[in-house]
Amino acid sequence: VIGTGFTVILAFVIFTAFESYQRARDDIGVESVATRQMYSLAQFFPADYRNDLEGGLICYTRAVIHDEWPLMATGDSSPVVDGWVDRLDSDMFTMPVTTNKEIEVFNTWFSRAAERQDGRRGRLAEAAPYVPPFVWAMLVLLFLVVIGYQVIFVSPKIPLIPQVLGISAVAATMLAGIVVVYVLDAPFADRGAQLSPYRLQATLTAMEAEHQVTPT
Repeated sequence: VIGTGFTVILAFVIFTAFESYQRARDDIGVESVATRQMYSLAQFFPADYRNDLEGGLICYTRAVIHDEWPLMATGDSSPVVDGWVDRLDSDMFTMPVTTNKEIEVFNTWFSRAAERQDGRRGRLAEAAPYVPPFVWAMLVLLFLVVIGYQVIFVSPKIPLIPQVLGISAVAATMLAGIVVVYVLDAPFADRGAQLSPYRLQATLTAMEAEHQVTPT
């Protein structure tokens, strides 16, 4: 009964931690795709504004990769990224929009900007530990209870080595589950399954390549 109770709780925690980890991956994809689409939309604006917007998106992506990503290991965000977000919005609000085509692109831009922000907010939300301390305490307590219960019923009439191997196997299995939770609980920390910014890096590489060949 004790072992079953621990298994049910551990399985539930692993499932929820994995969902949080997967959401973080999905949010990174949403942010990178939206950023790339915003860069593509910038070509429909006048040259002066287009250069500012394209440069702002490149700097935003660089700031996310090089400044905000390390901070997410401790659940923090980057004020540098916030500054580029504000600057991009400011540049868009000062842009003169006259034709129907520009109005349509303007509205689409802000729709993609909202998607990018949603992706970033989700990414930052998942950077914080998902499993509360109370749950960690319960897992450790139940782990000790299960192992202690098995140790109490060690029999001197049975060879010691098989009993030690049995208890060790149970302890190793439970400990492996706890380690899985520990790793998945912080997707941006260096715990063995750290999420990398490779999607955003690919987006940045594509934007930089296009920005170099686009006439100013």
